[in-house]
Amino acid sequence: MKRWIHTLCAVMVCAALLFGTMPVSAAAVKTPAVTSLKKSSSTSATLKWKKVSKADGYVIYRSTSRSKGYRKVKTIKNGKTASVRLRNLEQGKTYYFKIKAYRTVNGKKKYSSFSKVKSIKLPKAASSSKASVIGNWSGGYPIRVTFKSDGTFEMYKVRVYFTGTYKVSRNQIKLTYMGYTETFRLTSKNGKKAIVTPGNGTMYRD
Repeated sequence: MKRWIHTLCAVMVCAALLFGTMPVSAAAVKTPAVTSLKKSSSTSATLKWKKVSKADGYVIYRSTSRSKGYRKVKTIKNGKTASVRLRNLEQGKTYYFKIKAYRTVNGKKKYSSFSKVKSIKLPKAASSSKASVIGNWSGGYPIRVTFKSDGTFEMYKVRVYFTGTYKVSRNQIKLTYMGYTETFRLTSKNGKKAIVTPGNGTMYRD
């Protein structure tokens, strides 16, 4: 009787191997481990993970919330792939990604559980706040300054181009360029921030 049972089990295993009817547990896919998520450009990032043995591919999910709202954004149809570039991201936003592997068994996909969530925040786009001069400046010459969000500025003064850094503190703004520092008073006029220096004209920041 025991010999008959062992023989029957052996036949069932052989049949499963031949006809692809192994239990789902035998076809289980390991969970991929994400190794890195780094910025590739101002609007894209590269996600990397460890390849999963016997996986046929991977599915990438994305959200702007760590705990909810995930949607499928990419399907990788190659189990040997271990990275993907994720495009069309918005600057200034934080994104959360997770990944799962899959294996095709009997024409159906069997998925692993999700990897741990990996997040990345893309820096905001550098914006400029422009200023123009009303009145005379340095003997009557016009001046135009463009203030940038990274703390630098560009200035055309007496038809000469200058660049430097600026710093705002309380009611003053300091422009540093060519080894010099000029300090201006900040006031408010007509809803705009005005940079004023007595006798030399007024710059208005848009």
